[in-house]
Amino acid sequence: MICYACQSKMEEGRAKCPICGFPVIQSVEGNTVEIEGVRQMAKEYMKQWLGGAVIGIASYSYVVENHKLKQDNIADIDLAKADELVVGEPLWSDIDFTKVDDQGMITVNAFMKKDGIRYAYELQARLPSNTGACHVGVLLMEGLKARLVLGNKESHTYSQPFSLVVYHG
Repeated sequence: MICYACQSKMEEGRAKCPICGFPVIQSVEGNTVEIEGVRQMAKEYMKQWLGGAVIGIASYSYVVENHKLKQDNIADIDLAKADELVVGEPLWSDIDFTKVDDQGMITVNAFMKKDGIRYAYELQARLPSNTGACHVGVLLMEGLKARLVLGNKESHTYSQPFSLVVYHG
């Protein structure tokens, strides 16, 4: 059985999804109007559930002091409003990031903010093989998980997944 809202797999006989809390709605098989109504209700439920949450990354800047690099500033960069994400479709930021290395693994410090609370994630990702600037996006996955997407629409890589469930009460 699959949750209509977050697409998580769950056991038969549940009254609601153990991940997002959406109620299990028994529909008449083959009734496309009823099924479409349940899908629309689930979509609105997810928008409300994710409403107000923002996903982003920490950006670090450096200065040279005494011939050494010294961290100068850390700033949060918002990438996406969680309720605007669609499962399986990356939402890209318009910000260009300079790639320091050509390829290899990097650590990206991501966050999710909602209701004044900031949850931090330290994510591993491989740099994409594209040349020039790198964009960062967010990909919503089934089961209320997300990944950062690095590169561009033509050539990109993904971070390890992180959970958005921290807000379910």
